[in-house]
Amino acid sequence: KARQNSRLQSIIINIKQIETAKEQWAMELGKTSTDVPVSADLTPTYMKSWPTGPVTGTYLANAVNGNPTFEGKDADAWRADPSGL
Repeated sequence: KARQNSRLQSIIINIKQIETAKEQWAMELGKTSTDVPVSADLTPTYMKSWPTGPVTGTYLANAVNGNPTFEGKDADAWRADPSGL
């Protein structure tokens, strides 16, 4: 249970990092709500490196007006249902 909670917290922190970097990117470059950054747009200027782990999966920034996700679930969805860790 402790290991699962640790993994869950890491995923949520990584999603929040992407969200913050995406917001900075959008504001500084005047992006619209439908623009979608890729990892190369955000690293290393807005975040040191693109997150990996704590479990195998893919993080996506998604459109400016959307939430970043890990394996298709945003932070709220991970909090509600951490299955899959």
